[in-house]
Amino acid sequence: MSEALVEITGLTKDFGQTRAVDNASFAIRRGETFGLVGESGSGKSTIASMLLCLTKPTAGEIFFHGKRIDQLSTRELAPYRKDMQLVMQDPISSLNRRKKVQDIIGLPLALHHGLPGGKRTDRIVQLLELVGLSADYLSRYPHELSGGQCQRVSIARSLSINPEFLVLDESVSAVDVLIQAQILNLLNNLQDEFGLTYLFVSHDLAVVRYMCDRIAVMQAGRILEVSDRDDIFSPRAHEYTRALIAASPASLAAKASTTPPLQMEKSP
Repeated sequence: MSEALVEITGLTKDFGQTRAVDNASFAIRRGETFGLVGESGSGKSTIASMLLCLTKPTAGEIFFHGKRIDQLSTRELAPYRKDMQLVMQDPISSLNRRKKVQDIIGLPLALHHGLPGGKRTDRIVQLLELVGLSADYLSRYPHELSGGQCQRVSIARSLSINPEFLVLDESVSAVDVLIQAQILNLLNNLQDEFGLTYLFVSHDLAVVRYMCDRIAVMQAGRILEVSDRDDIFSPRAHEYTRALIAASPASLAAKASTTPPLQMEKSP
């Protein structure tokens, strides 16, 4: 069994009188895709934000490589920032519309690696090719790209500083089914190539079934169960988990109970 790369214990977050996350605990093993599922408002994105130290917990602990990080100062967190990156839900709004692709991907390279102009451009082209885009996209703006292309640029930006851990927060929910499959296959290929660890946040059970090794199910801020994928999609699952699957559209439930019809592609 792989060692835990990320671990949370007793994680709690209050917003005023509302408890968004209530005593959540789980560990994410190195090299796995860990799914976090639940209805809208269940606390999934709040946990993701706390894991990245973008939101401060009310209580609990967050560990990365065995080091507690939730109490670190901004300066102390700096070395960890490059190892933990976020791919957001809306690929278009997550990119600066006033910047060209080369500037969007190049900024982290300049900040974290200090690469000079020529070497930086070479690295940007390598990253674009890695996510299935060519050097032709260097001078384009986000509004000149499709949703799927914007998400590929977002992934390239996240990979630019060689992270170990990616948080994928509803990262394919804003694109159509065909593009969704392409992005999922890309993420799988990148994980295989670079040994990445993913937290995959989603409400889409078929996508979670396809992507994840283990899955945590949330309801109203609480983790109801953490189990292997096959156990989650079986009669052994928690009653609420089975209700989530049953409440899905018939086609989604059918996909979730069988091998999803997504085919792996070769790495671009």
